[in-house]
Amino acid sequence: MDNFFKTMKIRKVILVYAAVVIFFCIISELSFVKSTGILDENLFLLLCNLGVLVWFVLELRKVGCDIRNKIFNLKRDLTIKDITLSIIINITITIGLFIIIIYAFISLSPSLTKEILGELNKTDTSSLYSIIINGIAASFIAPVVEELIFRGVVLNRLKAKIGVMKAVVLSSILFGAIHYEVGMISAVVFGICMSLIYLKTKNIFVTISIHVINNFIVFVLQIVSFFIDNNTAKQNITLNSFNSLWLVLGIACFVIGTALSIYFVKTNWNKEITA
Repeated sequence: MDNFFKTMKIRKVILVYAAVVIFFCIISELSFVKSTGILDENLFLLLCNLGVLVWFVLELRKVGCDIRNKIFNLKRDLTIKDITLSIIINITITIGLFIIIIYAFISLSPSLTKEILGELNKTDTSSLYSIIINGIAASFIAPVVEELIFRGVVLNRLKAKIGVMKAVVLSSILFGAIHYEVGMISAVVFGICMSLIYLKTKNIFVTISIHVINNFIVFVLQIVSFFIDNNTAKQNITLNSFNSLWLVLGIACFVIGTALSIYFVKTNWNKEITA
């Protein structure tokens, strides 16, 4: 399977992804599809990722990759420590950065912060169906595709051209770039963690599993939030909601996440990876 990633060209993956997106864009513009209203943004993203995943599976079967052996080795390669640390790092850095950025906006531009909070306070009109579709896409399909692309193809191709360290950093930055807002920075760090785990285990299904668990936790929180918002009166967030304790929490989360990131890199970076 490693040979497959090393020989697969990045531009070919980009072209395939673009072709799949264009195909479903055409489908979404058909009159009978528009009339149903079923192909919303979440279902569109799910189908695009599913299309790319099907292409990957067909390509892997074409070259006779031993997928079963990699899956069977999950019990040996997947550790509770790697799962726990990588997810805690992602969560703490995301929460920390979000709170710190909010406080920075409050200090620099209170009026702009009020506008942002006003947007956050708007009632979420997403249906349970839409949230579930988004959850399936983000928790089970997107993680598989993203790992195959960024830890599989991109990391391996860059590693051969610019070296391991630069490949880990650059592939993680590219991974972060497809995420948005505060999630970009935490995604870069998460990408570095996944890259090191992949290089250590040589098993893409390990990082896929961790990525799925991480995203599934977010999906569960979205479902819980949906039912809470629909069964209780929503509390608006105002500037007064952010006291000094929140700032301390944000800084603490960011420091903890950063410290764990440094520890994770030190414990997982070894001579075998650079070989």
